[in-house]
Order: sequence, then structure tokens, then C-alpha cells
Amino acid sequence: MAPEISLKWMKKQIDDSNRGASRNRNLYPIQEQATQKEIWEYVHCFCNTTCNCKKYGCTSHWKLKAGVTVDEFRFAFLRTFVDRCEHLNLLKALERKKQSTR
Repeated sequence: MAPEISLKWMKKQIDDSNRGASRNRNLYPIQEQATQKEIWEYVHCFCNTTCNCKKYGCTSHWKLKAGVTVDEFRFAFLRTFVDRCEHLNLLKALERKKQSTR
């Protein structure tokens, strides 16, 4: 039987995921926090009362900061989600793909 999805259940899933992720080479929770500070900003929630997020007590959202460049976003994504030993391989693959579409 599937668990009832509740705020408590969701928080537990995130905590469990972060515990597991903290043991990989990237130290995901640390990189996520650094990325949030660099390219994201926390803004007041302007959704109306019918929005789903309001049903869960939302008061703010993460939003990409104005002026973030593609390179800044790419670096933040790599640092947060891609194993550090694969950064160069991924960047080279992206560059090859870019060259083949020109």
C-alpha cells in the first residue's frame, strides 16, 4: 500500500535523500546551499489563494536571480548534480554537440 503523502512524509523523504547524498563525492547538500546563494533568490510568494502551493502554507519561492549567465548556471548545475569526476567529460560532450549543430 502506498504511503499517504503528507508534509511530514515529504520532509522525511528529503531528509533521507540528503543523508544519502551527503556521502557522495559532491557532498550534494553543501553544493546545493552554495548554488542557492550564488544563482537563486528566495522571493515572497505572490500566488493567489487557489494555487496548490498555498494549500501547503507556501510563503516564498526560489527564483533564478536576474542576470545569471549560461556559464554560471552550467557550473552551478554541474557542481550540484554531476559527480565532480565527470564534469570535464560532460563539458566536452556538450561542446561536441554544440559544434555538430553549427
